[in-house]
Amino acid sequence: MTWTTISRVDAGDDVTSSAWNNQVKGNLEHLYSVPRCEAYRSADQTIGNASFTSVTWDSETFDTASIHDTSTNSDRFTLVRDGMWLVVAQINFVSNATGTRRARLRFNDSSTLSQSYFYTASGDTARFTTSAIVYTDTTTDYVSLQVFQNSGGNLNFNGGSAAASRMSVAWLGS
Repeated sequence: MTWTTISRVDAGDDVTSSAWNNQVKGNLEHLYSVPRCEAYRSADQTIGNASFTSVTWDSETFDTASIHDTSTNSDRFTLVRDGMWLVVAQINFVSNATGTRRARLRFNDSSTLSQSYFYTASGDTARFTTSAIVYTDTTTDYVSLQVFQNSGGNLNFNGGSAAASRMSVAWLGS
């Protein structure tokens, strides 16, 4: 659904149902149906030591515009409308007192939008977020999340519910 420029109506002009539906109703639906999506992992994902790994999201809380697919390219969130988008990821690693944890939001797997670090000082669960605002002028660009850990061995990225680890995108406007 796209925004329609409303044509001028002068006093005495008839407003047809077609004009009303196309110009007013359609624009209200456009504003109401903001593309947005939140996905999460239903189970832990094992992250290898000392290399960035793409997080695959196998469950959705909501997806209003086919932004994400849980089976094909499940690491991607496609920005289905041109304009500004808010991208937020909540990262949750299992407890481990060794090394660092990192997360980076990627744009088309070619550039980093933002990167966050968590330095482990105890055996606490590593919980942190990373976010970005991105502009796109196409409807095929996508964003994804990659995580890193260097504990000395494999370490799980927590899943199991939308409260554990999740990623969200929302269109902000043109």
